[in-house]
Amino acid sequence: MEYFESPSCAGTSVKTLLSLPKKINGKICPLNNIGWGLHAHEKPSLFKVFCLIILPSIVFVICWLCLHPGDLQGAFAPPTFIVALFGTILISLPQLGAS
Repeated sequence: MEYFESPSCAGTSVKTLLSLPKKINGKICPLNNIGWGLHAHEKPSLFKVFCLIILPSIVFVICWLCLHPGDLQGAFAPPTFIVALFGTILISLPQLGAS
Protein backbone atom coordinates (compact mmCIF):
# COMPACT_ATOMS: atom_id res chain seq x y z
CA MET A 1 0.00 0.00 0.00
CA GLU A 2 2.97 2.30 0.48
CA TYR A 3 3.48 2.63 -3.29
CA PHE A 4 -0.18 3.55 -3.79
CA GLU A 5 -0.06 6.26 -1.13
CA SER A 6 3.28 7.69 -2.26
CA PRO A 7 4.08 6.52 -5.81
CA SER A 8 7.34 8.49 -5.91
CA CYS A 9 8.84 5.84 -3.58
CA ALA A 10 8.13 3.04 -6.07
CA GLY A 11 11.55 3.36 -7.68
CA THR A 12 12.38 2.60 -11.29
CA SER A 13 10.10 0.90 -13.77
CA VAL A 14 12.48 -2.09 -13.83
CA LYS A 15 11.99 -2.59 -10.08
CA THR A 16 8.22 -2.25 -10.50
CA LEU A 17 8.12 -4.75 -13.38
CA LEU A 18 10.19 -7.25 -11.40
CA SER A 19 7.68 -7.08 -8.54
CA LEU A 20 4.68 -7.90 -10.77
CA PRO A 21 3.68 -11.55 -11.08
CA LYS A 22 4.69 -13.42 -14.23
CA LYS A 23 2.62 -15.87 -16.24
CA ILE A 24 3.87 -19.34 -15.38
CA ASN A 25 2.16 -21.43 -18.04
CA GLY A 26 0.96 -20.94 -21.61
CA LYS A 27 2.33 -18.69 -24.34
CA ILE A 28 2.19 -14.91 -24.36
CA CYS A 29 3.92 -14.07 -27.63
CA PRO A 30 6.49 -15.81 -29.87
CA LEU A 31 9.35 -13.41 -28.97
CA ASN A 32 9.44 -14.01 -25.24
CA ASN A 33 7.44 -16.16 -22.86
CA ILE A 34 7.23 -13.60 -20.06
CA GLY A 35 3.93 -11.91 -19.40
CA TRP A 36 2.94 -9.38 -16.79
CA GLY A 37 -0.37 -9.43 -15.03
CA LEU A 38 -2.36 -10.56 -12.06
CA HIS A 39 -3.40 -14.02 -10.96
CA ALA A 40 -7.21 -14.24 -10.79
CA HIS A 41 -9.04 -15.95 -7.94
CA GLU A 42 -12.62 -17.10 -8.25
CA LYS A 43 -14.93 -15.69 -5.60
CA PRO A 44 -18.69 -15.56 -5.13
CA SER A 45 -20.38 -12.92 -7.24
CA LEU A 46 -21.61 -9.99 -5.19
CA PHE A 47 -24.46 -9.56 -7.69
CA LYS A 48 -25.63 -13.15 -7.14
CA VAL A 49 -25.46 -12.80 -3.37
CA PHE A 50 -27.32 -9.49 -3.63
CA CYS A 51 -30.03 -11.15 -5.74
CA LEU A 52 -30.35 -13.96 -3.21
CA ILE A 53 -30.96 -11.39 -0.46
CA ILE A 54 -32.97 -8.64 -2.19
CA LEU A 55 -35.21 -10.60 -4.57
CA PRO A 56 -36.79 -12.80 -1.87
CA SER A 57 -37.38 -9.65 0.18
CA ILE A 58 -39.22 -7.99 -2.71
CA VAL A 59 -41.30 -11.13 -3.27
CA PHE A 60 -42.11 -11.23 0.46
CA VAL A 61 -43.25 -7.58 0.44
CA ILE A 62 -45.47 -8.13 -2.59
CA CYS A 63 -47.03 -11.30 -1.14
CA TRP A 64 -47.54 -9.70 2.26
CA LEU A 65 -49.23 -6.63 0.78
CA CYS A 66 -51.51 -8.84 -1.34
CA LEU A 67 -52.60 -10.83 1.72
CA HIS A 68 -52.63 -7.89 4.19
CA PRO A 69 -53.43 -4.70 2.24
CA GLY A 70 -52.28 -1.52 3.93
CA ASP A 71 -49.89 -3.21 6.40
CA LEU A 72 -46.66 -1.57 5.24
CA GLN A 73 -44.86 -2.00 8.55
CA GLY A 74 -45.49 -5.74 8.61
CA ALA A 75 -44.39 -6.02 4.99
CA PHE A 76 -41.10 -4.13 5.31
CA ALA A 77 -39.93 -5.10 8.81
CA PRO A 78 -38.42 -8.54 7.97
CA PRO A 79 -36.77 -7.43 4.68
CA THR A 80 -35.30 -4.38 6.42
CA PHE A 81 -33.79 -6.60 9.09
CA ILE A 82 -32.35 -8.97 6.46
CA VAL A 83 -30.87 -6.14 4.39
CA ALA A 84 -29.34 -4.53 7.50
CA LEU A 85 -27.85 -7.86 8.55
CA PHE A 86 -26.47 -8.41 5.03
CA GLY A 87 -24.91 -4.94 5.06
CA THR A 88 -23.31 -5.55 8.45
CA ILE A 89 -21.82 -8.85 7.30
CA LEU A 90 -20.65 -7.31 4.02
CA ILE A 91 -18.90 -4.45 5.81
CA SER A 92 -17.18 -6.78 8.28
CA LEU A 93 -15.82 -9.18 5.62
CA PRO A 94 -12.67 -7.18 4.75
CA GLN A 95 -11.73 -6.97 8.45
CA LEU A 96 -12.21 -10.72 8.87
CA GLY A 97 -9.84 -11.43 5.98
CA ALA A 98 -7.15 -9.07 7.34
CA SER A 99 -6.92 -10.72 10.75
